[in-house]
Amino acid sequence: MKLIGIIDYQMSNLYSVYKAIEEVNGVPKIISNPNELKTISKVVLPGVGSFDSALHSLQNKNFIEPLKTYIKNGMPFLGICLGFQLLLESSEEGKSEGLGIVQGRVKKFDKKLVKNVPHIGWNSIQITNYESPLWGNFNTSLWFYFIHSYYVCLDNKNIESAFTQYNNFNFTVSISLDNIMAVQFHPEKSSRSGLTILKNFTKMS
Repeated sequence: MKLIGIIDYQMSNLYSVYKAIEEVNGVPKIISNPNELKTISKVVLPGVGSFDSALHSLQNKNFIEPLKTYIKNGMPFLGICLGFQLLLESSEEGKSEGLGIVQGRVKKFDKKLVKNVPHIGWNSIQITNYESPLWGNFNTSLWFYFIHSYYVCLDNKNIESAFTQYNNFNFTVSISLDNIMAVQFHPEKSSRSGLTILKNFTKMS
């Protein structure tokens, strides 16, 4: 049985993700101890809340270095919303260093460019890399649910696999980098489209 670990660091909507993975016939397991990473074949890092608080919580639960090692060893990883942003080197939201697995910075929406902050609701996205495991053979709606005030700004745009336009402002909403997948939207709240994303992730080897 290939377990999909969902990291519990008290900064996420665990059970919505859990139920969504179950719905696509995955076998989820909520993990609150980094030693449990040894027992799972894939890991999901969801997240809601602030950048600094999330990193402090991961640190307090001793997840940071084991998670980095897990990812470095090529195990499939999916970051969701804040779980995506934590992969970056830093954020304008806080002072803590990010995990630094992906080069770039998290920035706050400029209200001169974007009228409504936070960005809440459904947005269509544009796939830029159909070779990504998340987007291969994707034939459902490209509308997803967002709720965030900060966005990812990549140093290397080649790892972007999808973007969206919000108030005429384009930003990255998905990346694919070897075994690392991440999305800014909430697949667990995005109906059939989101379930397709999670199903594609469960099929990664």
